Amino acid sequence: MTATRPIPLRYPEDVEHLDGAARGELRVPVCGSCGEAFWPPSPVCPRDFRRDVEWTTDAGTGRVHSWVRFHKRYFEGDDVPYVVVQVRLDSGPNLTTTWTGSGDPVLGEPVAVSFREVGDGVWLPEFGPGGAGVNPSRELAARIGPVGVWLSVLAEVPAAEAAKAAQVVEDLGYGALWIGESPAHKEIFTNATLLLSATTRLTVATGVATIWARDAVATEGATQTLGEAFPGRFVLGLGASHAEAGRGNGHDRPLTALREYLDVLDSDRYQGPRPDRAVPRVLAALRPRMQELARDRTAGMHSFFVPPAHTAAARERLGPEPLLVPEQAVVVDADAARAREVARKHVATRLALRNYVNHLRALGFGDDDFADGGSDRLVDELVVCGDPQLVAARVREHLAAGADHVAIHPLTGTPGVEPVLDQLRALAAEGGIRS
Repeated sequence: MTATRPIPLRYPEDVEHLDGAARGELRVPVCGSCGEAFWPPSPVCPRDFRRDVEWTTDAGTGRVHSWVRFHKRYFEGDDVPYVVVQVRLDSGPNLTTTWTGSGDPVLGEPVAVSFREVGDGVWLPEFGPGGAGVNPSRELAARIGPVGVWLSVLAEVPAAEAAKAAQVVEDLGYGALWIGESPAHKEIFTNATLLLSATTRLTVATGVATIWARDAVATEGATQTLGEAFPGRFVLGLGASHAEAGRGNGHDRPLTALREYLDVLDSDRYQGPRPDRAVPRVLAALRPRMQELARDRTAGMHSFFVPPAHTAAARERLGPEPLLVPEQAVVVDADAARAREVARKHVATRLALRNYVNHLRALGFGDDDFADGGSDRLVDELVVCGDPQLVAARVREHLAAGADHVAIHPLTGTPGVEPVLDQLRALAAEGGIRS
């Protein structure tokens, strides 16, 4: 027989916390010497071991650091399953308590404290979603972290190989997996479903789904279906793609086409089950007017084939809140000549697309840079070649320029997914490269 859940005892070090909870205040200890808040309560600071401990009323806000769902009933009267969450308070310490949200927590999700009486006049803090004041773009940035992966190869290999690759990306600790779409490879929403099904925590983002491949009604249905099936793990990236792909008739008016597409997405026609949290949207945006549309109508923007200088200009145009995710092509290879050959092939392929050439002209590159597969200057600006430390330095450049999340795009001259994963493993071993 299970026992009734016991009421917390009033140990001397807990009295201030419990009395504060009864008043609706989250009281936490702070070291008077080093100024750091800490938890659990103790008469001694765990950092400098001084006894100069004071108490302060915390704002009661933070982010989900970890969580677990319990299915076993340990105490009589417990409703199972229930969720226990570890919150990293904005003031610093981690606090473990119960979760009040209707859905599962999302790692990095902003949260706020509330209080519940557990019996005998004892109140305890618990945490739930941070409420309407939380900016969804900032929540998304926290959820996916500073570093993700952009993998085109997953559209080219069998489903079983792609699933294993996604599991590797997840196990290595990357925050999000970005996948692309082309007329010659896998349909992007189907592919996203397979990758989400193969993983448990990883966010999968379309980078991007072209608006010419399906109408907005179909896109909205697919988006809501994935959002409801995989809560907090899908991001819809949309773009007008390239006229050279041979899909669509509005490539001369991409801004208008995307604006009208968003109008349909916002028309609320979908009547099926929806996720508790709206699925974030981002736009592929290289030029200023598309960046402004992304800022005004979506959670932010995803850029491809860009140097850190473009990231800095985009952040200035977006302002501080919208999500900014540049792709960064890399070749992790100690052989400089071989790496440069792989990088130049990647650049040359994109120079055949008018949108990219116009984008690069706006950044100050000219005809000499576009000849013979791209000048060394152009290749070096767009692809970082060398050891993991050089890649990490370029990622930090983007982050310092205002990126929230950098999608690392490994390039290789060898077919298949394993050479790409080898690069990701090498990068993951480099301190600070992962989210």
